[in-house]
Amino acid sequence: MSFQSPWWLLLLPLCLLPFWLKSRQGQWYSWVAILPQDKVSRLMEQGLKALVSALLLCVLLALAHPQGPEKVVQRIGKGAQTVMVIDRSVSMDHPLRVTSPRAVRRRLNPPLRGA
Repeated sequence: MSFQSPWWLLLLPLCLLPFWLKSRQGQWYSWVAILPQDKVSRLMEQGLKALVSALLLCVLLALAHPQGPEKVVQRIGKGAQTVMVIDRSVSMDHPLRVTSPRAVRRRLNPPLRGA
């Protein structure tokens, strides 16, 4: 595996930044020892830090543009082939008018005036 922009990998130690920073949870109280221990909050805090670290890791790896080895695969299809054609012209913005065959004939062969 190779990377198109490998210098982004130099920032990988930043993924540990959420674990290095201290949370601000206990700063609202003058004496933190009076607060009860809360295991659920501590687990949620660690889980959130792990999620942020994983997000930073994914972003940095995506910015590095990983590429696998190039290989050519020839595929031969048998049976029906499907082709999709998308018309983006202005005429496609107008709704389809369904008319009778007689109205179509009149539009294609207008009556001669004055004859």
